[in-house]
Amino acid sequence: MRGVEPGQSYDEVKLILGCTDSTTRIEDAGTYLRANLYGQTVRQVLLATDGRPCRDEEIPPLGKQLQSDRAGGTCRTIGMGDKRPFTEITDSTHVVFTGLQGEETAHAVFRDKTYQGDGRPPIESVRTALIEKYGEPARAYPERGNERLVWVYDTRGRRMSPSNPAFKRCDIEPSFERSQAWSSDCGVTIGARLVPAPDNPLLLATLHLGIMDEAGLYDGQQEMEAALRALQETQQAAEAARAAGAAVDIDL
Repeated sequence: MRGVEPGQSYDEVKLILGCTDSTTRIEDAGTYLRANLYGQTVRQVLLATDGRPCRDEEIPPLGKQLQSDRAGGTCRTIGMGDKRPFTEITDSTHVVFTGLQGEETAHAVFRDKTYQGDGRPPIESVRTALIEKYGEPARAYPERGNERLVWVYDTRGRRMSPSNPAFKRCDIEPSFERSQAWSSDCGVTIGARLVPAPDNPLLLATLHLGIMDEAGLYDGQQEMEAALRALQETQQAAEAARAAGAAVDIDL
């Protein structure tokens, strides 16, 4: 997806996204995992997006900033930390990592692409392009007026059969901003949501596309927490050794 895929390093992903024509802003986008970081700093999410910085008169009150306008044109700060909000956002990519700083590995990529006006493609063409790229989906169904497609692979990279006990657990929410779940029993899962234009359901307004190495993310989080715990213990032991060598008088 935009040249980014699970298994790449943080620096590789940043270089790829930074060289993409549609990227005008790339930044660390905060935390993603419910993980014990043991007081350490890690880079969990990288965000690349287009758009332009909002002018002062365009920035609404905080409550309105939190309303995500997928058609663009509204100043938004979602997923962008405390920096100046952007507007006219039509293309955003979030990449999720695990690992100690400098040793991160990507496990999931989410892209939201909005089409406007005469640039809106036929939904049928987009669906055909997705199937040509990923094959026939394992699941395809309507969802609140949108269309959802899901491709499921096992941990050995094979298309997963619906008879596999893990099949129903292997899913992905294509939008980064929605809640997510993953399982160590699932390999790569790909999901797409096709959102039709409100004035013409045959045309595409927004494409949400996500790809996740579920087992890789699960194992990566476990390994990262263990490494962070070991790092904290090493730092604590070194601090205690320095204190012991300082010959501090103990007044009992």
